[in-house]
Amino acid sequence: LRSLARRGDLGDVVLVHHARHHDDVVFREELERLAAAGTGLRLRVCLDDDPAGPAGFDEARLASQVPDFAARETYLCGPGAM
Repeated sequence: LRSLARRGDLGDVVLVHHARHHDDVVFREELERLAAAGTGLRLRVCLDDDPAGPAGFDEARLASQVPDFAARETYLCGPGAM
């Protein structure tokens, strides 16, 4: 993401990051800056301890945040349960 942003070639990227707590979001401040800078990055942070939202990851939640996820090139990493 850094390299693409530096070249002005980030395009239409949606990053959905799930974490247990706000402090667990890796590179949070840098990702927020990239998203706020109008680089094309849309950042969706989902926190298990957020009382306003459901905990965990599932396809329905992903589809609500990124309706066209099935048509995008998609990368997923995480524990085996994912």
